[in-house]
Amino acid sequence: MRSIIKFFLKQPRIHRYLRQVYKETLMQQPEEVVNTSVSESLPLACRDTELNDHASFRLNLLVPALSQEHIFGGIATALSLFHTLRENYRDARIILTDQQSFCHADNPSYTNWIIKSLEDEDIDGLVIIPAGDRHAKALPISARDRFIATAWWTAYIAKNIQNWQHSRYSLPTSSPYIYLIQDFEPGFYPWSSRYMMAEATYSNPGNTAAVFNTSTLKRFFENEGYHFENAFVFEPHLNEELRARRLQAMQQEREKRVLIYGRPNVDRNAFEVIIMALRVWTAHSQESLDWEFISVGELHPVIELSNGKKLISKGKLSLEEYASEMGKAFLGISLMISPHPSYPPLEMAAFGVRVITNKYKNKDLSEFSDGIVSISSVSPETVVQALTQLTQQFAREPQHHHDENPTLVKYLLPGSSFETLAQSLLKKVA
Repeated sequence: MRSIIKFFLKQPRIHRYLRQVYKETLMQQPEEVVNTSVSESLPLACRDTELNDHASFRLNLLVPALSQEHIFGGIATALSLFHTLRENYRDARIILTDQQSFCHADNPSYTNWIIKSLEDEDIDGLVIIPAGDRHAKALPISARDRFIATAWWTAYIAKNIQNWQHSRYSLPTSSPYIYLIQDFEPGFYPWSSRYMMAEATYSNPGNTAAVFNTSTLKRFFENEGYHFENAFVFEPHLNEELRARRLQAMQQEREKRVLIYGRPNVDRNAFEVIIMALRVWTAHSQESLDWEFISVGELHPVIELSNGKKLISKGKLSLEEYASEMGKAFLGISLMISPHPSYPPLEMAAFGVRVITNKYKNKDLSEFSDGIVSISSVSPETVVQALTQLTQQFAREPQHHHDENPTLVKYLLPGSSFETLAQSLLKKVA
């Protein structure tokens, strides 16, 4: 065999043939794709509308998506703010900046809204426009349109629309667009184009009415040196449907059950740290053998822990199912590596669950409830320490944790987070 190989290697024609085959194969390889734009922030072109002579304003919500599977806390809060403000407008539109198509089956809550495309004629009423595919298309804009941006790239789109609107209709002044700020969004990315573009929406906030989700987040921005001339804030209230189910859920028998807010694809929820902590605890704690581990938020495969214990994922639950899970669990773990408090720790605490979460800068949710342990430094070891501390409480106090903390009591009160905010905002954007 070796002699045959040596023979072929000595033949120059074979060498030339192999070189040619290699060259042709290399040339056939597809070119490497190089990102040259931040696609979600691409402008949405504008065009005239025949509805310019209408006297009343029209409220527009710029939101990435509206399908039910995309509606977590952030988009749900944006929709709640929008619908509170919409009560003062006859006409309204929801513009889906990242969704190319939408049908009523995607979200039955909007069956009374008319679905239009960017190419359709502009109409009055309640309208949904998917704008994820906006190449060579334009959104009809009148001088009476007002906008709510809900994420940093929708703020870019709103600013471009605002500039076009001001130029096209020679408006003496432009009313500010509303910018709903629910986190420090540059932190969603490594240092990069997206990081800088997101930060630029805070650094150059001209003609913006900033609405901060919690005073905790607003203080973070102020501490970091960001300033908005028009700044508003709202504090969260427990979701109405969860509030309606709370007392019934809290009558359930509390189990040795750990409820995880598990989102493997959202880095700031530190899913890996939670799993490493659970593996350490189930490997070294004899007590852990009696506990169950449930993950909610994002569906993922069953995850092996230690000593035969498993983390079972139930994915995104209905509010009824979520309330039931919180009613059964003794302990919850929900991490958020950002200045926004996030809702799951607050919801769990409202349902009497002992909660492990984390501090970040000026955020400390232990001020919200004494049933919350807020760790200063996030690592598997610190989570294990909190797990050990709280699970030992089950023998002493297995029932629901009842808390009279004034902040928690206020969180449980009925009513919208936006009732008092709405009137102040309307004065700015009218």
